[in-house]
Amino acid sequence: IPLLLIASTFTFFVSYLVVMTRPLAMQAHGFSASAISTVVAISGLVNLPLPFVMGWWSDRAGRRVALMVTYALPTLGAVLLIPANLFWYFALAQALISVANISLPIGSALITDLVEPGRLSVTLARWSASMWIGAVAGFVGGGIVTQAFGLSMSFVVGAVMAALSVLLVVRTFPRRSPLFTQAMRRVAPGA
Repeated sequence: IPLLLIASTFTFFVSYLVVMTRPLAMQAHGFSASAISTVVAISGLVNLPLPFVMGWWSDRAGRRVALMVTYALPTLGAVLLIPANLFWYFALAQALISVANISLPIGSALITDLVEPGRLSVTLARWSASMWIGAVAGFVGGGIVTQAFGLSMSFVVGAVMAALSVLLVVRTFPRRSPLFTQAMRRVAPGA
């Protein structure tokens, strides 16, 4: 579970780093304030049905796989921001990065599957806090990296952090680990 908490923190680090740096990058490319806010509106519309779809899909494909997808898509979004100079790059990247928000309920369900009832409330509280820890670190880290190395490097750092979150989820559940087997028995008792 500690690696899952770190992975969540890394993912929200990226999400909030982009919340701060994407508008700066768009402004540097001459986009208007309305274009900058339209990107957020587009990503919100694209992601509106995703919690329902991903919740349904995580029940069928497995929470681990769904969590990895909600961490991999922000990685792709951060990579797209590195060369971004057109509106659609920024809109697609923001839509992919905002998928990170769906990881909270999926992760909560995964933790509920894995943690015994006596430790569940504390573990879920830590899980929820990982978002805010990532947010603070993303704003601070994004500001430091952007000031020292520029906007492109902040997107590179974001892509690396998001990729690390995927690797941490993979590392948490090696295919044949006892924890993975136990989780699969809880999710699919007959398997």
